[in-house]
Amino acid sequence: MKQVLIVVVLILAVATRVQAAFKMPKSAYRMEALEEAKAEALEKRRPITFIYTTENTSCGLCAYSSKAAADTLRTKSVVVYANSDKDWAQLPGTVRAALSAPEAGRFIPKTVILDPEMTKVIATVPYARGQEQDKLLKQAKKDLAAAMPKRSSLALAPPKRVVTVTLPVDENREMRTWHSKSGAEVTASLLKEAPRYLVLKKEDGGQLQIAAYKLSDADQQYVEGLKNALRDDGTRE
Repeated sequence: MKQVLIVVVLILAVATRVQAAFKMPKSAYRMEALEEAKAEALEKRRPITFIYTTENTSCGLCAYSSKAAADTLRTKSVVVYANSDKDWAQLPGTVRAALSAPEAGRFIPKTVILDPEMTKVIATVPYARGQEQDKLLKQAKKDLAAAMPKRSSLALAPPKRVVTVTLPVDENREMRTWHSKSGAEVTASLLKEAPRYLVLKKEDGGQLQIAAYKLSDADQQYVEGLKNALRDDGTRE
């Protein structure tokens, strides 16, 4: 009888863990697509919400809290999922500061909502349980609505359109030394930009792929400079 009881407990424990894991809605951006999320937030003049959590969780309450945040806030803001296991270093400084503030609480998941420029925190939602979490999210949604300009204001002063640029194939870009944030380096030219990564062409003709956010700040500025040049060319045409 004792052995049967142990087996039942183990089965329930495994089932609880499986049920706790969840998937963020497809409408939520991942951190590797942060630039796309920022462009949408600026173009549509919508706040941007960062949900700092992990989908691979064993905590059912944490899974509920994260999913509730996404479901409640995605209709009024651009939602970005930041994986608490690996994405901290890639978060913008204003987001890291908001997540570290006392009002964000000690436990994960945490949610912060910022204006489209990501310079001002509109609301912070710490982890809570059940109805208390729902109450905090409803209040955050009200704060979000109050912080953004009404439609009539937008009609009088339409926002500047943000041009999203993707770097095309170019075999003639300069050879340079690229540095990753982990300390690795490689001499290569930027061949092209894909939706989730950059393609670099090495001196021997070989190619490698790397996500832009994994590159050093100087390398990211170099890529952004190439994009700005394309934007300027498009403006002059």
